[in-house]
Amino acid sequence: MFGRYEQFIRPNSDDDEHLFDKHGFLASEPEQSRPFLIYMLDSQAFLRFARETALQNSHVVRYFAESIHAKTNRSFLTIRKKPTPFLSSAHGITKTVVAIAPDTTRLNQG
Repeated sequence: MFGRYEQFIRPNSDDDEHLFDKHGFLASEPEQSRPFLIYMLDSQAFLRFARETALQNSHVVRYFAESIHAKTNRSFLTIRKKPTPFLSSAHGITKTVVAIAPDTTRLNQG
């Protein structure tokens, strides 16, 4: 269902309303999926997803996109494989940051 969602992202859009080509996306999907997609595309969660996709700074969105690419790459019909460096082991955890405990000395005891 979301295999080609990246084609409908408009990263240079100035406002949230035009960040994603909803009409083009809906037209590309099967008619029986459209009632669900209409509600989903109007949700706050999808708006955030579209923003993060346009900004390309979210690890969650990158993981989602590369998971779709990996699935597509497994198809025998896919001639041009897309790279998935984020999913490879080369991008492991390289640093751990430990947060300090909060200062509770001025909190009311009660």
